[in-house]
Amino acid sequence: MLQIRNNNLLRECLTVFDGEEPEIWEYTISIEADNEVWECSTQDVVRNYLEKLPEIMEQHSFERIMAEQDSQRSRRGTYSRNYGRFHGDDNLCLYYHLMPSADGTYQMLLIAGIGEKQPGRYIANLEGLWKVYEV
Repeated sequence: MLQIRNNNLLRECLTVFDGEEPEIWEYTISIEADNEVWECSTQDVVRNYLEKLPEIMEQHSFERIMAEQDSQRSRRGTYSRNYGRFHGDDNLCLYYHLMPSADGTYQMLLIAGIGEKQPGRYIANLEGLWKVYEV
């Protein structure tokens, strides 16, 4: 099981892509945090719906992430859960992706909202960045 030991490394939601298809599915999200550059493709991120995260993470860690993410919302109200999916800023479906650190002592948990905002217009918002540890 995974556990968090820090606060969200992002201070606000960042729009990292605003464009058309198929570019959204070829886009690489890149962000510098904790003295490393973290990169992953949007295709990697959309494989994991956020509501599946409690299957691999301690419940209290997941609840803490959701509470802090919700308190840092920049454009809309609280996280909504429509049709069994969590939605974030711009009402985009939320996903997560785990990336191992260079030294292997932890993983970086990226939370992103990705989807079609308007017909033909796709957006990717980076909503959270958390260090997680195996327990």
